[in-house]
Amino acid sequence: MVVSPNPPYFQHHLFRYLDLNAPTLDGSSRREFSNLVLLFHELTSHDVFSHDSYLCQLISRGDLTAAGGVGVLTAAAAGGGVGSAGGHERSGGGDTDADGSFEDSKINEDLSNLLNQIKEGNQLGDHPGGPFSPPTPGGTSKSDASSSLPDLSKLPRHVQYVYHFPLAAADACTHEVNQRHVLLYGAAPGGSGASSGAGAGTGASADPAREVKKLCKDIMKLFGKKMSIDVSDGGKVNRKTTSFRHGADALFDGVVHRFQRLSYFDQHAVTHQCGQAVVDMLTAFAAGNDKYLPVAEHISFLMDLAGLALNIQEVIDWSLLILKELPGVETQLQERSSCLTRNYTTTLALYIVGVLSRYHSVVILNSVDVTLIFDQLAKVWKINDGRPALS
Repeated sequence: MVVSPNPPYFQHHLFRYLDLNAPTLDGSSRREFSNLVLLFHELTSHDVFSHDSYLCQLISRGDLTAAGGVGVLTAAAAGGGVGSAGGHERSGGGDTDADGSFEDSKINEDLSNLLNQIKEGNQLGDHPGGPFSPPTPGGTSKSDASSSLPDLSKLPRHVQYVYHFPLAAADACTHEVNQRHVLLYGAAPGGSGASSGAGAGTGASADPAREVKKLCKDIMKLFGKKMSIDVSDGGKVNRKTTSFRHGADALFDGVVHRFQRLSYFDQHAVTHQCGQAVVDMLTAFAAGNDKYLPVAEHISFLMDLAGLALNIQEVIDWSLLILKELPGVETQLQERSSCLTRNYTTTLALYIVGVLSRYHSVVILNSVDVTLIFDQLAKVWKINDGRPALS
């Protein structure tokens, strides 16, 4: 991974905001904290905020230091101490930053206006039920939803941020993923250190990578041969209808409950892996290399999970990739004289339009994406209708 010798321009100010004023699970609503996670995920994705520099500064200050060399969550589960109270007593580390080459007063004023909107509850969505609202599982209290973890609201603010802030699912972030895991759990993902020591046997000391792997496996059952459409068998789902629906409904309920107990970081990891598998499945069919198609409702369910995880940009990316494959899927269905001709791709395209409509405030920020969306939708309409596409 190539690391820039200088942190991003606003790194110092964003760190100071996290250190002193950002929402926490203890002093803010769940929605405010969720919006903070979404904001910093976008800032990290666009190289405005460096997660690696953030972790390095926390390490140098001792914020994520636990006794005995174990991770801070492992130490908390075992009743051990964590190095710092994490921000309320600190000056933000900004006064020691050597970067003073720009006008602090103006930048602070502009940046504070933006960040205070998040802190004061000005949501990114237009209403409480908007697309950026956090998960609100019915009948599940916050303590129940996080019963496998120590009460994060009682831990230092930077532990909460490191635990939840997502990272891009790219090979370049492997170092940061491993570093985060060592700080929180005392070992790299899959290592034995996460489940050893005084915290062994508790939910917090268990390696979350195992739960992520199990959850991905369960979600991928929805896209396996038994729950997918076999085009060579008349376009039927390869199961009896009653048994299929009962199994799918039970799987939906269990997956959602377990999914919401994960950190936003792990939720992003789950949805990324499953979403990529769905796109690959459609690509293989469009190329004539497979006979199975995912059920449209199952794709919609996965996108709903990604929405709960605030993985908005990846939902949009999936939508573009799926739209790109739909003309090829329709061509294959026509060549195989399937009863799904025109029906499957039209249904899936309508699902995609619904998703893009829900997140339109994000979609319109990228003119290239908007152009690609209309171009691909026109191709789907043309191949299904048989007439020239609308201009």
